[in-house]
Amino acid sequence: MSMKMCRLLVGLLLLASAGDSVTGRPTGCPGRCGDVDIPYPFGIGPKCSRGEGFEIACDTRNGSGDLVPTLAAASKSKPVSVTSLSVEPLPTAKVMLPVAYNCYNSSGNNID
Repeated sequence: MSMKMCRLLVGLLLLASAGDSVTGRPTGCPGRCGDVDIPYPFGIGPKCSRGEGFEIACDTRNGSGDLVPTLAAASKSKPVSVTSLSVEPLPTAKVMLPVAYNCYNSSGNNID
């Protein structure tokens, strides 16, 4: 995750911890995506969240049909899957990030 994305996530969590942000989910907005509860001010879709940056996309995983929440502000080519969100007692977000690695041969050269 880039520093920009980390800062965005930390800022969102701080805003989510504000006292009045725990209530107020718009009527008709889902509070769950797959196995993950989506507490307000986060929301699925632009009209169900507090605003840009709090929006969660709820899409199906390739081939499995399972619903998976992702950060809508993340790149579509590199989605950030959300495994849990909470605003009380402390704001917490758990996400799945890709693992980066380098492989080297016996000569110490980087290989694909």
